[in-house]
Amino acid sequence: MNQLGEIGNPIAISGVGVITPLGDSLDTLATSLCTGYNGILQTWQSAKDIPKINIASIPNFDPLKYSPVKGLRLLNRTTQLGLCAAKLALDDAKIYCDINKQNNENHQTFDDVSDTYFDCNQIGLIGAFSFAHLPTLIKYDRSVVVEGLHKSNPALVPFSIPSAASSQIALSLGLKALCFTISSGNTSSLEALNLATLLLQQKRARALVVVTSFSFCDELLFSMSRASKFDTNYLPRPFDTNRKNIALGEAAAAVVLEPLSYAQQRDITPLTNLSGLSSAMAADNDEATETLLNSCTHAIKQAGIDVNDIGVISASASGDIEIDRREADVISCLYTNNDNICPIITAIKGSIGETLETGGLLQTLVAAWSIRNSSVPAIANLVNPETPLNYAQTKKVSVNTKHALITSTSHAGNAAALVISNF
Repeated sequence: MNQLGEIGNPIAISGVGVITPLGDSLDTLATSLCTGYNGILQTWQSAKDIPKINIASIPNFDPLKYSPVKGLRLLNRTTQLGLCAAKLALDDAKIYCDINKQNNENHQTFDDVSDTYFDCNQIGLIGAFSFAHLPTLIKYDRSVVVEGLHKSNPALVPFSIPSAASSQIALSLGLKALCFTISSGNTSSLEALNLATLLLQQKRARALVVVTSFSFCDELLFSMSRASKFDTNYLPRPFDTNRKNIALGEAAAAVVLEPLSYAQQRDITPLTNLSGLSSAMAADNDEATETLLNSCTHAIKQAGIDVNDIGVISASASGDIEIDRREADVISCLYTNNDNICPIITAIKGSIGETLETGGLLQTLVAAWSIRNSSVPAIANLVNPETPLNYAQTKKVSVNTKHALITSTSHAGNAAALVISNF
């Protein structure tokens, strides 16, 4: 069980960058969700042997619009999305890396926050990527098999490993304090927040960018189609009795994390604070529900609040039969079974699709927006809930709370829970 350390100086989200089918800012995304817009409006088929599937893709994405850095066109689409989201987050936090400061004898200390131009050696990056390298790896592998090793491009090899996307983004933006990659499937982005918080508490960096993105590739779509995950006759129905399928969604999200006191000294109003996070891995699938429940319990305890203080739950339900039932069972154990008052439950994947490792961070950002704006987006296409709970079923639901719980789980048994708090 991995948990956040004791937080003396809370870690805050001081900058946000998102690129989704419903918009390229958090306000646009959250407002679209509350209005009832759905990004899953397209069917896609790239080859004759791949059936048509429902997807939520980002229309007319132009990376040069967001981050005109050198060599951008050489990166695959997933890495481009992540790079652009990271640039948006740094701009939102008003953090600009100055490469000249690293050679200055009078360089900044961690506690010197009077300047918006930061020593690039003090800003680092943690990426949450499980599939970003896959298109490049497959491209190189196919080239070796079809054309032979002597005709394959060796320059593709460094870009075909799981950590390639994080490294490329950090190098492009000049972030040199550190660079890590978390690759644990659906829970990757929440676990990246956990690692970033621990590193900031240890003063390994002055601020950290946590970035994640997901885009499609034919092989991944084909394998999921073979596993009967898609059905073009139905849109995803998270938590619904008649749910039959998921839809994949393309998205990117990034945040800047820094100690709350640093953000306040720079006159930055943080979006929210990370107050408790716990993650774990089930030994086998039979223990997955209990593992998620334990993660939620530990995260709430670490936040120093009672389970009834939670006003919003942002679940990772996406229309998947097993995952949705696991989420509902855990919420029931936390509230209904213990006679506690169940908070409002939302699940944004019904509107933007299953974004895999990107989902946890998007859930966090929309939940933080909901706390600040007292408005929770409804769960798309939810008509007949399988488990009776307090779901958001109208276009938006009013809420008055300071705390939200974000949950994430996967078929592999990963589980993570995060509590965010506004003070």
